[in-house]
Amino acid sequence: MTDPRPTMKHAMFDAFSEMNSLSKYDLSTGAGQRGARVALRRIEMSLDQLVEQTREMRAFIKKMETASD
Repeated sequence: MTDPRPTMKHAMFDAFSEMNSLSKYDLSTGAGQRGARVALRRIEMSLDQLVEQTREMRAFIKKMETASD
């Protein structure tokens, strides 16, 4: 099992980047609303990836703990 921290870091950066772009959309226009929906979907995907990476990190830590015993 490989260390999941680099992948977690990428997912956090992706979520932050999309949140930053979300704040720049003009929601009074149709194009801004569509862009915001796309950004929200991408944020959701990044957060889902973070949840999965968190599970992998817990398993990785548990494996390392049992290996050192």
